[in-house]
Amino acid sequence: NTRIDLRNQTTIKDDRKFEKLQPITAHIAQLAMTTQALPQRAACALHLVYAIACGAKFLLNSEEYIDSLSTIFVQSECDFIVRFPFNHGLLDGLIMLIFHIVQIDPQKSIGTLIDCGLFYILWQQLRAAFRSFYPNSMNEEISLITTPDWILISRDGIHQLLQLTLELFFQRMHKCLSLLIQSEIVMFESLNMMLSKELTEQLDVKSSSFLTTEVITLTCNIFMFPFSLETSETFLERTLELCQRYDIIQKLLWVTMTYLSMDRIEVPVGLIAQLSYYQETARKTISQMLMNDVQVNILLNI
Repeated sequence: NTRIDLRNQTTIKDDRKFEKLQPITAHIAQLAMTTQALPQRAACALHLVYAIACGAKFLLNSEEYIDSLSTIFVQSECDFIVRFPFNHGLLDGLIMLIFHIVQIDPQKSIGTLIDCGLFYILWQQLRAAFRSFYPNSMNEEISLITTPDWILISRDGIHQLLQLTLELFFQRMHKCLSLLIQSEIVMFESLNMMLSKELTEQLDVKSSSFLTTEVITLTCNIFMFPFSLETSETFLERTLELCQRYDIIQKLLWVTMTYLSMDRIEVPVGLIAQLSYYQETARKTISQMLMNDVQVNILLNI
């Protein structure tokens, strides 16, 4: 198991190993701020994440790090063929380190992360990993290839990005909503893929049911923000338009019935309820599925 949860840090029992780790980590933290190559940045970030999990300390200016990282993405070609160890993708360490920075110092880091464009860039990279990028036509039917680029980002990396995104929505909801519904629909399209049959099957191939459940639940939580009482009509109308275009209601019903246990359906069922309240097409979809599927009957009548 290579999944790292920095909220539950491990303890180094061998003091000799820790003594060796500390000076190396200080050097790598410096390298993480100065190297101009994205693969090296990614490798440094992955080391720092493991070092944090082991209790190592180092100095890293969060605002400067985030701002410089956004510049590296803009200046670099991102089609790197890099095989990271332990089933990690190129973006995994970067996402995990950024998420840690946001949790430690949200006041300074979150604004920089959004304003410098790095948060948006990460979602662009995720959509590129899904191989469903249509820069010249927003209206073209999306065709998801069923083999995502796990070299660029792993299944756990997707989970970490969703956790980071949810945290940013809580802290800067209106700025994040603007990114969710903007004309290029990078984030919305990627979230839509999270609920697709093709991707959930890919998540479920080598992962525990925990990860699949978490990805679905986090995605639904993010989709719930446009329905907040604090949200403007513009955000809501645009969200409803996109939900209809991508047939979110049908995807929700399918993933909920297929992957979620009864104690985990509250959030997706809440989203289904919101969509059915506002959209006649959603109500028709539910009605048709109620007539044809016993599981939907059980789901919506609990």
